[in-house]
Formats: sequence, structure tokens, C-alpha cells
Amino acid sequence: MVTNCLQCFAPLEAGGVCPKCGFDNDAYAPQPHHLPPETILHGRYAVGKSMGEGGFGITYAGNDLVLLRKVAIKEYFPGGAVWRDPKQSLSVNCLTQQNFRETFEIGRQKCIREAQSLAKLDDIPAIVRILDFFEENNTAYIIMEFVEGVTLKDYVRRLPRKLRMAEIVNLLRPVTDALESVHHRGFVHRDVSPDNIMIAQDGTAKLLDFGAVKSITTGGSATEHPVVKRGFSPLELYSTTDKIGTWTDVYALAATIVYLLTGAIIDEPSTRLLGDTVPQMLDGCCTPQQKKALLCALSVQPQARQRNVAALMRDLTPRKSKPEPEPDPDDMKTVLIPTSKDYEAGSPTEAVWNTSGYPVSDTNRNSGYPASGSSAAPK
Repeated sequence: MVTNCLQCFAPLEAGGVCPKCGFDNDAYAPQPHHLPPETILHGRYAVGKSMGEGGFGITYAGNDLVLLRKVAIKEYFPGGAVWRDPKQSLSVNCLTQQNFRETFEIGRQKCIREAQSLAKLDDIPAIVRILDFFEENNTAYIIMEFVEGVTLKDYVRRLPRKLRMAEIVNLLRPVTDALESVHHRGFVHRDVSPDNIMIAQDGTAKLLDFGAVKSITTGGSATEHPVVKRGFSPLELYSTTDKIGTWTDVYALAATIVYLLTGAIIDEPSTRLLGDTVPQMLDGCCTPQQKKALLCALSVQPQARQRNVAALMRDLTPRKSKPEPEPDPDDMKTVLIPTSKDYEAGSPTEAVWNTSGYPVSDTNRNSGYPASGSSAAPK
């Protein structure tokens, strides 16, 4: 029986359902290779429930026992190359083949670089902050700030209609500003997608997961590339020879915008070379100027795209047109931004819209423009 809730870390008198957030701790069953609940890492961080698992790691809710705050714990655990039996040891073990050991070590160094890269971007508001990094259990851990929120992918699934371009531009403004700052400091994200953008409780978008971040070098090329994401990765990420740059993130951002406009994921670059359906997807979703801008940003050939995010967003902003009609609150009666308790319990509440078309929570109905938020989420 756990002594603290594995989701919100409130004390539990008798286990079971948490009286604070409603999480059923007794029903939670971690995967056999996951860290056991309430494991203490680095003598400081208590492990809670798993929030997700990707090809390179597992992310857990965590509790900082020193500063008494909720954090996100990202554990390097490349599936298919390692194993762990918590009944015997918490250490991560590589499979015996030499190539698995090499893959594991390369990935661990990549995890270290991610922590170092995030630390350099710590002052950018719309980027998740790194709080700590250490190696333990024969693997590596990144401790990040935790945000109560939902991914952009889950967020749009809750909407009763597709977003308009003006709403999308407003919603993504913190992310596009953050990408501009990242690019100016010599980095490219390489993994922009609805899965890696979090909508925090106050309605603010935040950019997550810098596991694929790469330093931009003049004339450089991608000597390694991240796992590509269908519908969001440009052509150059399928190659180890094509150059990457700010235009790489421009493509992924444009693909994300198309997803928000249409609810559909575009085809992979190789398929689009044989027959592109994106122009038809955009018909009726935006102005001719905006369609042209998105098609430019989604050019399969990197050299045909806008060179930076600012140019794309400028092209998506109407120059001479009357403003779009304000969203009708009656048209948006749905769960958009739940309260803190609702996030913990997993139950939705109704949200309202302000005059900019932004969803706002009960805590900032009168703020006009959502304040900055914070979050961390798994890949």
C-alpha cells in the first residue's frame, strides 16, 4: 500500500482513491520494467505513476522531497535495447549484443546533451525548465518542471469545431516565439508536433521534449537524426546527409498548423513527391495568402521553404482583411482548460473564451490574455 498519492502526492491514510485528486492508487499497475512506485532517486525524488513511455525513455510524475513540489522525471530507457527486473535490481541492463550496448551508450550521451541544451534555454518562458540531472541505476535522469496540462493533440480533440487561423496564431505565439529564441541561440528542435506542445492550465502553449535538439553549424549536416514522426518530420530528417536548419522546424510547425486547421495529418515527404494532397486539404480552411504560405513552408525540398519561423508567421497574418468573427461562447461549450483538481482527477470542466479567441480557465477569466504557464510531459 502506497503512503502518498502517486499522482498528486497528497498523504493517504488508507491507500486507494485519493481524496484530493481522485486517483485510484490501488488500481494503478506499473509495467514490469518500470520503476516501482515510491522509489527514491538521488536521495531526493519520489517516483509516482508513469505518465508515458516512448522509444527512448519513460516519464514519471515525481515529488521533490526537499522543495516539496511536483516534478517530471524522465528516465533514459531505450525500449528494445535494455531490460530491468525491479524484483532483482533497479539497474537498467543492456541486451548482450554489442550493437545494443553501443546504442545504449550513444543514447545516454544524447540524454546528457538534452539536459545541457535545456539548461542553456532556461530563461525562455515557453520552454520546459530543467531542474536537475544525474546518472543512477546505470542510466540517466532529467528532472523537469511539471505542468498541469494536456498535449496540443489531446486539446484539439476536445474542441467541438476546428480552430480558425487567427486562433491558431494566437495559441501558438508562445511556441513560435520560443522557437525563434532557440534558433537565435544556434539550436534546432527537430521534433515539433502536437505531441510536444503542452497547453497549460492557464491556456498557454509550451514547447516540450528537446531530446532531438541539435546545434546548428554553418554548412553542417545531420550526422545523426531523431526518430521521425509521421506527418510532421521533413525530408531532411529521413537522411544522414541532408542539411538541417531553422527550415526544418518551419516544416514541422506548418504541419502542426495544418493539423489544427483540418484535424488531419499530412502524408510523409516520400508519398507527397508522388502526389501531394495538402493543397486540397487546405481548401476552405484559410485565405489564399495563408494557403500559399503553408504550402511554401511544407515544400518537400528544404531550400524552397521560408528560412525562419518569423517569416512563416508573418505570412500567416492577414494584411488587408477584416478581422475574423469572435468565437461564440455557445459554440465552444466543451472541456478546454480544466482546473487543477480536474486535471488530477481526469474529469473535464467547461471553459470560456475571451475576446481574442483564447480559451481561459476560471482562474484567469478576467486576465484578457493568458499568463505564462509551465509543464513537462513525456515523449
